[in-house]
Amino acid sequence: MLSPRGEVHITHRDCGPYKKWNIQDLATSSKLELLDKVHFYRNDYRGYYIRRGAGGKSHKPFTIKNSFTFKFKAQ
Repeated sequence: MLSPRGEVHITHRDCGPYKKWNIQDLATSSKLELLDKVHFYRNDYRGYYIRRGAGGKSHKPFTIKNSFTFKFKAQ
C-alpha cells in the first residue's frame, strides 16, 4: 500500500539484542530499499514520548541511546 514515491521510516535501536531484529534484512525481504540511516534525536520530534508496546511496564521509561531512523523506499 506504499505509493510509488512513498517512504517507510522506522526508528529502532541498533545495538545489543535489538540488532538481532535485522531491520534492514526484513525491509529488503519486503521489497524495500534503504535510503538513509540517521541518528534519532527525540528533540527533533516535538511531543515525542517514549512508550513500550504493552504490558505491566508499558508506562516505564527506557533509554533510546543508539537509536536510528531507517528510511526505506519501494524497490
